[in-house]
Amino acid sequence: MERRIITVLLIGLMGILSGCTLISVEGNDSQNEDLTISITVEQSTSSNATATPIVGDYPKKDLLYMFSEKNDADVLQSFYGDFNHDGIHEMFVISGEKLMGPIDEQENIYGQLWYVDSRGVQLAAEDFSGVVDNVEIWEFEDRNYLVAQKAYLTGNLTYFWSVENYTPKKHSASGLGDIRYEDGQLKAYEITNDAMLENDESKGQTVKSYDMFYNNGFFEYGAVVISPDRFSQYSGADEIMAKLNTDYPGASLNILYHDNHVIYINIQYEKDMITYQYSAIVREENNTVQLEAVIEGNYQKALLKRIAIYPSR
Repeated sequence: MERRIITVLLIGLMGILSGCTLISVEGNDSQNEDLTISITVEQSTSSNATATPIVGDYPKKDLLYMFSEKNDADVLQSFYGDFNHDGIHEMFVISGEKLMGPIDEQENIYGQLWYVDSRGVQLAAEDFSGVVDNVEIWEFEDRNYLVAQKAYLTGNLTYFWSVENYTPKKHSASGLGDIRYEDGQLKAYEITNDAMLENDESKGQTVKSYDMFYNNGFFEYGAVVISPDRFSQYSGADEIMAKLNTDYPGASLNILYHDNHVIYINIQYEKDMITYQYSAIVREENNTVQLEAVIEGNYQKALLKRIAIYPSR
């Protein structure tokens, strides 16, 4: 009877210690002697367990020290702030050197972009070369972005980095075009070199801006073509069409409507065997349209087609 009781107790003990590793069991099986059990256990560790990252809010000087401990590159600029608006500060660091750029003939940054928080240092962009030396921080409701531009033949290419899940993230709009944030307005710029005139040695540029918006990311207002009959339903449309037909007789017109109540009317006009292209910029409000300006060049339905959002109607 005594042996059975001990056996049951031993099995129960092993069940309790199922999360542990049983190292040794010793005992005396004699009827006349007390049974002695010696058990040594070691807590088991699951190979699939992952440690929860410990994230703290470090001051800028501590993050800079952490970077210097891991990297001996020269720090050109550092940007400290709460980029993902979670109450904890992070920092982007630009390392490398400044050299004269081949296109804009200004000092450009040639180096790398790093991300630093209380957990350590991460490489955000291994190739951070050819960047114009005016890196900015754009602030929005959900997050802030580090914004850099690389010089291009016509305008710049814009790149964006933010922070997500303690990791630097480059936005999908990066490198698509020349994007600017001025007076609270997002715009993408199309800059084209004009053909050299016969009696003019200078070469100018045509600059057109495309409206953009921010909604947890960067997007462009794309356009759909509407007919002259549809345009004529707006109050003031007949007066605009009459003016354009007077100023550009026989011109071909193409009307582009955007969801932000902007209408571009592309004008292709021939005079003295030369074809000219213009765009009339029209603003719509409360079903009334007003001519704002006429500029050189035609508009596309969208400049940055990968991030363009088109009207549903």
